[in-house]
Amino acid sequence: MINKVHFYSLLSMPFLIVTGPLMPEIVILYNALFVIFNILKKNILLNNLKYPLCFFLIYLIALSLFSNNPVLSLESSLFYFRFFLLIIGINFALENYKNFEKYVGAIFVILLILLFFDSIIQYFLRYNIFLFSAVDNRISSFFGDELVMGGYLSRFYPLIICIVFYELLKSENKLDSRLKFLIIYSLVLIFTILIFLSGERSAFVTFLFSNFFLFIFLPFKRLYISVFITIIFIVIVIYFIDIPLFNRIFTNTYLALFESSVFMPDHYAIYHTSLNIIKDNFILGIGPKLFREFCVYDIYFIEGGCSTSPHNYYIQILLETGLIGLTFIILLLYKIIFNLIKSFISLKLSKQNIKVIGRNIAGLVCIFPFIPTGNFFGNWISIMIFFNLGFALQLIVINKK
Repeated sequence: MINKVHFYSLLSMPFLIVTGPLMPEIVILYNALFVIFNILKKNILLNNLKYPLCFFLIYLIALSLFSNNPVLSLESSLFYFRFFLLIIGINFALENYKNFEKYVGAIFVILLILLFFDSIIQYFLRYNIFLFSAVDNRISSFFGDELVMGGYLSRFYPLIICIVFYELLKSENKLDSRLKFLIIYSLVLIFTILIFLSGERSAFVTFLFSNFFLFIFLPFKRLYISVFITIIFIVIVIYFIDIPLFNRIFTNTYLALFESSVFMPDHYAIYHTSLNIIKDNFILGIGPKLFREFCVYDIYFIEGGCSTSPHNYYIQILLETGLIGLTFIILLLYKIIFNLIKSFISLKLSKQNIKVIGRNIAGLVCIFPFIPTGNFFGNWISIMIFFNLGFALQLIVINKK
């Protein structure tokens, strides 16, 4: 009974994340209790990666305790372990719940279709089925006033595409090869349209990187050539029917990528402020969640350079946790890239590796260094990062059974 509740609660996460951080946090709390109980019962065994994980969590709390504002900083660090327990919970589900990943893929596909039809309605009628209006001519669908649909979809895109790839390949002769191609192509097309309509530049950049990695690491070159041709066609169509959307997504992204060293121009002042703070706190950092306080100090303040976070995970982690904290994140990045290359080398040996490649690309884009991001310690973003990492870093957990 307990395992069933855990199984269905994790499966509900894709839908619950759309509602905001509150409902997923309830699932994460239940998952934390479930994982702790099973660790104590020795139903879950952890490999040696538990040592750097524990060190990082203790280090975060210590930083907060000795920071300039312990109460504010502890809001992020004290219970941050729950996200690492989410990784372990998903590991447990992958190992013990039959077809768990298949069901996750199916739920995402259903949600994707719902988002697509609702977004089309909102684009043309300016209101969706729940009467949420488009915000600043950007489509948000079920996300309402939160303009994060593109970020949500771009983070889960490689995982879902590769799960569906794997399931279609596993079906072998049950489906015609042209039908399989059409299914995957349609899913990629829907993702593309929704991310464009969201108007999120960083989501578009993440989506491009995901497609680049999928093109490199998967053998289905013909599909992705078709996808790239379709993207070009969509760009042309948007240019003629929606100039503001075209300028926001394509013109500004082009300037950011090729004339502004990847990062968006409106973030330059924030990055400048961040680098000034890092110079004085390079080794240990200032403590989680404290950029918002330090950026207003006279010695660091730059006009337009203050925000709740530095808008890049690696700058934020170096700034708030120092070189020691950054080393841990680089270790995660190395582990994912190593697994990705290992799966690519042995791709022809097993269809299973296609799914593994999708897991690792999803983990990679979630912690990719060269794109603007939100607050690494923010609840909603952390939920998506660690949900994906639960698939990408599945080998950190070894079940006894």
